Amino acid sequence: MSFSYEDYESNYNSNLLKVRSFLASTRSTSSLRECDRLLSEARRAAVSMQGLAEVEGNAFKIEESKSRIQREVMPLLQEVDNALKQKQSGGMMDASNFHNSTENRNELFSGYRAPPMGAFDSQQQQNGNSNSDLESLIQSSENMLLESQSLCVESEQIGNNTLLTMQVQRDQLNNASHQLKSTTEKIGAAGSILKDMGRKALRNKLC
Repeated sequence: MSFSYEDYESNYNSNLLKVRSFLASTRSTSSLRECDRLLSEARRAAVSMQGLAEVEGNAFKIEESKSRIQREVMPLLQEVDNALKQKQSGGMMDASNFHNSTENRNELFSGYRAPPMGAFDSQQQQNGNSNSDLESLIQSSENMLLESQSLCVESEQIGNNTLLTMQVQRDQLNNASHQLKSTTEKIGAAGSILKDMGRKALRNKLC
């Protein structure tokens, strides 16, 4: 089964929604690690989207896919990494760092509303087969790239055959042109001979 640009985009948006949900709620070590995994999947989905856009030759989608990683994924990865480091160091944070972290959180999740309690458990159940789904997505992307390469090779062969056919046709046209020129010269020579014969016949009659 092959996946379209829209399929990868839906997977990307779904993963980012889950990450923002976890970060907007109580940040446990397990939820932060799950965020890190989901962001890795989102980044792979963005890369796959860029590959499909390049195959389609869609410049807008190419730039959009590139900007997603820098504009959305990387800031969230940095937020998750900082939170994990704070967990590992015992969660100590002075008032200034807490203020900065709160500002970063508000900026990242501005306009976002956390899901109701119990969403984490349901999301974990939905992600039960995420690893196998991801492997299927990667395999599908690789198969699509191989098919694209095969099509490129086939198109190149068709182009070479077309050029060869055109070369043969050009040679045939050149030969026909030479034959036509030779025939025209022979007709001109025959006309001159007929004129000479006509003049000689006229002189013989006059004499």
